[in-house]
Amino acid sequence: GRLTEEMLIDCLSATAALVRGNFVLKSGLCGLSAQVAEARDVVLAILNKHGKIRRQSLLKVLTETPEGEAMDVAIITEHLINQLLEPIATRGQNAMVLRVPDDETFAVRFPAQAEQHETYWEKRGEALANYISAYEGFEELE
Repeated sequence: GRLTEEMLIDCLSATAALVRGNFVLKSGLCGLSAQVAEARDVVLAILNKHGKIRRQSLLKVLTETPEGEAMDVAIITEHLINQLLEPIATRGQNAMVLRVPDDETFAVRFPAQAEQHETYWEKRGEALANYISAYEGFEELE
């Protein structure tokens, strides 16, 4: 049997998450502690949803979330945020943006796979909702 692009994408999807049409290694496979992996997922979820992220707001939200789920300030530092962002993001206009341009054709070419990833982010988004909504409130985003 011939290996199709869909099959390759399905294989890739086991280890990578789709962020604005581009694949990024899933946080759970980066060899990070649970808390750092969760912080990275917050970063990816915000980038996926809004296309940009501001480090100061992110740091504030991760370490000061009021619902008693604040992350440890000794671990989640400005330095760590920079380390998480460095491989995937670059300086944009007053925010960090993804290094790779959005691939708007992916969802058109592979609708089923795109939908699976959308569901993945909806689930992750629900799990990380406190951080994401606090960030959006802080940045006055919809």
